[in-house]
Amino acid sequence: MARIREKIVKGIPYYSIVTSVRVGPNRAPREKTLEYIGSFDRLKDYVLNAYSEKNGQGSQQTEDNTPPIHRTFKSYAHGACYAMYRMGHYLGVEKVFNEEFRKKTIKGLTRGEVLLLSMIHRAVDPGSMSDFVDWFKQSSLPHHLGLDSDLLTPQDIWEAMDGISEQEIERVQERFVTRLRELYSTDLSALHLDYTNYYTFIDSQNDRCTICRRGHNKQKRDDLRQFSLALITSQDMPLPMIWEIYEGNRNDKTEFDLFTDRVEAALKRLGCHPEDTTLAFDGGSNSQENFSKLHCHFVCAHTMKSQEYDSLYDIGLDQYEKVELTGGGSRQAYRIDHLSFSGVEGTGILTFSEALKEGQMEQLEKDKAKFAKRFQEVKDRLNHPRSGICQKLAKAKLEYYGIVQKIQAENDDILKHNAEVEAAKKAGMKTGKRIRKLKPVPEWNEDQELQEIVRKECFGEDRNYLSTFIQIQMEKNSDGRWELNNHTDKEKENA
Repeated sequence: MARIREKIVKGIPYYSIVTSVRVGPNRAPREKTLEYIGSFDRLKDYVLNAYSEKNGQGSQQTEDNTPPIHRTFKSYAHGACYAMYRMGHYLGVEKVFNEEFRKKTIKGLTRGEVLLLSMIHRAVDPGSMSDFVDWFKQSSLPHHLGLDSDLLTPQDIWEAMDGISEQEIERVQERFVTRLRELYSTDLSALHLDYTNYYTFIDSQNDRCTICRRGHNKQKRDDLRQFSLALITSQDMPLPMIWEIYEGNRNDKTEFDLFTDRVEAALKRLGCHPEDTTLAFDGGSNSQENFSKLHCHFVCAHTMKSQEYDSLYDIGLDQYEKVELTGGGSRQAYRIDHLSFSGVEGTGILTFSEALKEGQMEQLEKDKAKFAKRFQEVKDRLNHPRSGICQKLAKAKLEYYGIVQKIQAENDDILKHNAEVEAAKKAGMKTGKRIRKLKPVPEWNEDQELQEIVRKECFGEDRNYLSTFIQIQMEKNSDGRWELNNHTDKEKENA
């Protein structure tokens, strides 16, 4: 479906007519430009001319040279909003809400109607509750529903959500899954499990919300409270079948143990036996305890970092076989029967992706280029007394002296304590105190400390893996100045 897309360039909006097409072996959706329009004034002329031609009025300028009729227009979001509204009725979303949740009327609308509108908002134009009002006014839904566009407020959405229990939500979930299976005959013999999390801006002092906790966030927002989602979809149709929202600080392994029990119970209610189901998931859930509790077949990714799998790296690519993928394309793979991992014996599949290799090699070349640039910068300023490297060395030396002073003070207390114990023993007095050992005082090695600072400066935190095949040599010349060189071990780099 064609639509008008706005693009802001240096603060000025420009418009194009675009549509979505599916390209490539995976039929991934891409945006295709049908016609470039330009600025807002050109967009207005474009629409008014099209309107005039459609109504048989031709150009805006009339034959008797009278001024053209001034017209104004306003755009409303329509296609996606109305399609989702119709789909919501087709699936019975509003009906299920009204039947399972306690009845409540909000400004003449049922609880189910208000919740359906809020769901459409989150799906079409995700935003906060306060954004709902502006979105609703700019959509065509008030016209189709015969509602005043100023009728609903963010408080009405909160009112519709208030008082819903977890048990009611679970019943709604079961009814939706049953409805989806009735409409689409979804096969539950192959399922996929994945986790994600969503950060919020809930205040740290808000103790009413117990599910939003701080934890590892995939969007790198570990500073914010978040909630997490475990989701099961079917292989033949990527529809949500079973899901659970849980605390943001719970890791994947812990959630896997709790969630899979719920999945097996849900499958039994749907008439499926876990023994006839295959569950696919990533390696974050792998553990011997989790595998031992599964009553279904499973496919999972598994790390090869352990030394017990080192021999698998010796299998040459010439032993791999080409496997055609059902979704299109192919992959090189090698099958190993009776492979043991995480306490479970199964079939291992080693895969090789040329696209992944190319991406990794491209990233490697970028990281090597960054290293070369940083290395040259460090080399140029290494012997400068006012450089950042020398300042870091001076700071490390001050920290060392601070540690030494602290240890010496502790050793003075130990010596005093030991003297008291010795005096008590000589006087024949009984004491439960023992002679304590002095703490060793570390030695200051300025050259070693400088080499460590230089290494961190050259590699950086995000490219530290380069140190596995790039060695940095530091030597002093006859003038007492440091000379810096590096050497790349090609054999280790290509390993």
